[in-house]
Amino acid sequence: MYKIYFTRTCDMVYRKVPQLFLVMKLTLILLLVGILQVNASSSFAQRVNLNVKDASLKKVLELLTVQTHLEFIYDSELIAGVDNLNLSVRNEPIEKVLEKCFKGESLDFFIKNNT
Repeated sequence: MYKIYFTRTCDMVYRKVPQLFLVMKLTLILLLVGILQVNASSSFAQRVNLNVKDASLKKVLELLTVQTHLEFIYDSELIAGVDNLNLSVRNEPIEKVLEKCFKGESLDFFIKNNT
């Protein structure tokens, strides 16, 4: 009788092993997705320190490229007509800095694939 009871107990345990592995796999996948999402959002929110006086928009974009390693694509003729900028920002997101650069101008920007 003891042998039959032992066999049933082991059989029940072995049936639960695949379910346990499935739960472990799903937990691991959810953890990885969460970690990667946090990592992606924190790398996208780059902070910038910039202090320029009477600088052209082209020069400001070059300085931002050096700090952030982002590439800016623009038409030189369009930004040539923009007044020189006086900016002093400390530890601000790149989006806020670009909004300040284009404030009061008929130009706009967008970020595509972090470039």
